[in-house]
Amino acid sequence: RKRHETSFGQLSQRVDRGMAVAHSVQIAVERLFKQNLSQAELIKQENGLIFTCAADIVPQPIDWLWPGWLAKKKFHIIGGPPGSSKTTTVVTFAATVSTGGYWPDGTRSERGHVAIWSGEDGAEDTLVPRLIAAGADLNYIHFLHGVVGESGTGSRAFDTSRDYPKVLQAASIIGG
Repeated sequence: RKRHETSFGQLSQRVDRGMAVAHSVQIAVERLFKQNLSQAELIKQENGLIFTCAADIVPQPIDWLWPGWLAKKKFHIIGGPPGSSKTTTVVTFAATVSTGGYWPDGTRSERGHVAIWSGEDGAEDTLVPRLIAAGADLNYIHFLHGVVGESGTGSRAFDTSRDYPKVLQAASIIGG
């Protein structure tokens, strides 16, 4: 038998699995109607995912730090290949915000605190020297190094998917 051919037994197993999925979907839909659940409530009960219907969301305007470029109180990730000026860009942005300086388009930045997490450059040998050269106010610059371990001792690496709410809380404590 060639690799792409399927035996009757394999085909039968695939059909059975498909029928099982279809049956579980049918049961979920019946629960949806019987219990008068919203789709989001049913999904949450069935598999723990939390959804919000777009029709239930009230649009809000963006509060801009640099109009059209950087939003206030948002998590901005600067990525790119080595040598693409990521660090230079971040250092320039941080210096501008920390001093209330001017953006490249001539608009003035509101003065504020900046939190930096870098998986590539060291604070001591790269970032702080470049921030000094860019004229940053170092009292307004804060580096994220890690997260206290689960047991309350030691530390672990920062994980954006897990730790983002902690960054928001820290930003409100730092001032912003």
